Amino acid sequence: MAAIGYIRKHSAIAVILVGISLVAFLVGPNLIDWAKNALGYSSGPGTKREVGIVNDQSVSLPEFEGLTLRNAEQKKANEQKADLTSEEIFTLKEQSWNQRVNEIIMQEEYDNLGLMISADEMIDLLRGSNPHPLIRQYFVNENGQYDPNLVVRYMQNLDQMTPRDRSQWENFKEFVYNDRLNSKYQVLISKGYYYPEALARMEYKNNSDIVGMRYVAPKFTEIPDSLVADESTDDQYEEYYEKNKHKYQQNSSRDIEFVVFNILPSDEDLQAIEEEAHEIFHDWTYANDPGEYVNNIPGNIYDSSWVGPEDISVFIDSVMFNEDIGIFVEPYKDGQAWHMARLMGRQFRPDSANAEHVLISYQEAFRANPNLTRTKEEASHLADSIYNVIRRNSSKLQQIAVVMSDDGSAVNNMGNIGWLKDGTMVPAFNKAIIMGNKGDVSLVETPFGYHIIHVVDQSKPREKVRVAKIEVPIEYSSETYDQYYAVASRFAGENDSKEKFEQAVIDQGLDKREATYIRDMQQNLPTFKNTRQVIRWTYWDDREVGDVSHLFDIGGKLIVATYTGSREKGVVPFSLMKERLVNNLKNERKTDYIFEKIDELGTNDIYAIARAFNVKVDTNASLSFYARNIPGYGMEHNVIGQIFTYGQGENTGIIKGNAGIFIVEIDNVYEAPDLNSYASYVSQKLLEFNQRVTGGFPYKALELGADIKDYRRYFY
Repeated sequence: MAAIGYIRKHSAIAVILVGISLVAFLVGPNLIDWAKNALGYSSGPGTKREVGIVNDQSVSLPEFEGLTLRNAEQKKANEQKADLTSEEIFTLKEQSWNQRVNEIIMQEEYDNLGLMISADEMIDLLRGSNPHPLIRQYFVNENGQYDPNLVVRYMQNLDQMTPRDRSQWENFKEFVYNDRLNSKYQVLISKGYYYPEALARMEYKNNSDIVGMRYVAPKFTEIPDSLVADESTDDQYEEYYEKNKHKYQQNSSRDIEFVVFNILPSDEDLQAIEEEAHEIFHDWTYANDPGEYVNNIPGNIYDSSWVGPEDISVFIDSVMFNEDIGIFVEPYKDGQAWHMARLMGRQFRPDSANAEHVLISYQEAFRANPNLTRTKEEASHLADSIYNVIRRNSSKLQQIAVVMSDDGSAVNNMGNIGWLKDGTMVPAFNKAIIMGNKGDVSLVETPFGYHIIHVVDQSKPREKVRVAKIEVPIEYSSETYDQYYAVASRFAGENDSKEKFEQAVIDQGLDKREATYIRDMQQNLPTFKNTRQVIRWTYWDDREVGDVSHLFDIGGKLIVATYTGSREKGVVPFSLMKERLVNNLKNERKTDYIFEKIDELGTNDIYAIARAFNVKVDTNASLSFYARNIPGYGMEHNVIGQIFTYGQGENTGIIKGNAGIFIVEIDNVYEAPDLNSYASYVSQKLLEFNQRVTGGFPYKALELGADIKDYRRYFY
């Protein structure tokens, strides 16, 4: 039996993978750290088992992993997922860290300000007459009105709920508490902001006053470098750097070079996989249950959905829509797999249907309201009664749905759940709306309860097929993996310095890659997955430029890296900035050159200057003070600010800008008339401030001033 042989052949690998998965689940990404500590080796703050320190408050590893686990469970519950991907888990860890940092910083701020939520206030938030908005949203009666008695009843039944439900309630209360505390904080800041009318008038004038001008502006880029040879001394570079170094901030980052050994199936592997695919196909043609046979082949699940030609591979679409039911398509190679198929059925059916329904749920039903006391038998009788009413007059469904449906959306949509694509609903519901006819009323049972369904409309039926497919991936064997691993391992072992690494790359004709500005909590190298372990290696405490890594297995690829450089958080050192300052100092000398040439002309006349520099005179008839740039020159705040200090008919003289030197003739100045009231400007400024407060700007300021030590790289 080919299928059994296939499973048996891979069973050892499966057992090993399951074992590794269990260990990874229990020990997590800290396995290496645990081993290092057990062997007496330690490196860095990670050995203290704390993932960070925020304003002298430690965030321990167990605390952080507990928070991440709670957030993961919450995400799975909200999105109805059994598991999360590694990418989702990594993102959750990042979110959990930001959450914990926020909690520590904000709690410290609340304590300093004396902000708190009393026990009585918390009770009022949960079941008072004016509760938290989420309480008001979730605890509504059959009329869609908030009912505090429902909250009381829910809280009284907590001891009878599952641990998961009780945990969700505690998380919900914590959210309500923190949300109200943050609201108080935001109100406190917002109420402390005052915007006087004098500033409103200034705002109005800055927006409305306009200058019309003509100007000449030789650009630095238009002055040949040869006219201002680089004669700057180290002292001049350093002086310029010291004056401007506040502008040169950087985050911590690392650089590496690396080679990738792509593991490819050998000719023997390809032959064995092709033979395996044909053996599976042979057994499939004799299987009593072709659909169940698919489920017995590792990595394959029989999908019984009905699909159109656009959803089927071009290799088999003509067969599926023209041959008899039961036809097999022999194995064919497409991409990195062998494929085979069997036509299981053919029908004319609509792509989608518009439906409305009334849901009658009961205590044990999936996602039923915890406060629901109705038994399944009672739900069945009630659903049957409603079905008889709606069957006689379907127009009553919407009215009944608003009052009686246990689907929470019925209050807003009156039971109409819109157009539903074939195959997107649970089977019984899907069958009722797709296989029924327009206008049909039916009663069906699903895990959610009993549904009284009215088919409002359907798309035009078209031919669809049900296809069983098997895919056999083209993969390398363990023998091939061992051969590649030996080659890559030898490369890593023999080339333990940057010089040897570089020479081996040349001698062996390998493709060397580069990754720069790698951040400490970056998940992957660009274009590569599963490379977090490589990034952790670059950030280990004793890492030095020129170090060559051990061999990294990232799933189908083997990587060996060499550490080439780093940058630490803070001001960019002068040694690294000097080359970047060349243009800045060159522009300083070009400024002097332009000044000297204009001085030689003995005039500020813009046309004479334009002729001298062979540039044109530009015009701008409507420059406002709040303009951010001058067309063709980019951001020129300083130039625009100085222009507005001059009156009509005046020449500004030389103004140094970012892109060049400006000489401006003010042709006219339009001063907007005063307004009777500046209330709209005051209101706008208050609104903008409040939006910044609710947008988290106060926290960003607190975070900027906080002392945050992040040690997560030692663990994840």
